[in-house]
Amino acid sequence: MEVQLHALNILRNLACGKEPESQEIYDGISPAKLSKILNEKIGSSSKEIVHQAIYIAVNFATGSKQHKDLIISCKRFLDGLLSILV
Repeated sequence: MEVQLHALNILRNLACGKEPESQEIYDGISPAKLSKILNEKIGSSSKEIVHQAIYIAVNFATGSKQHKDLIISCKRFLDGLLSILV
């Protein structure tokens, strides 16, 4: 789980840059893979992993319309986030 946490932290930090950098991450990993990561990690039993997934989503949600649409399409992630917030 430590390796997974560090990998998510790296992804979060890479997505935190300016839009061209986050677009490279988006294109390099692929929207389908990013969606899968967010949808899976929001349900983790590890709070740290859940936090990293939320940070990744926030970083992409501040980007282009394409990035925002990705987050909006992650239904399981959004449902998980809602259950955390309620």
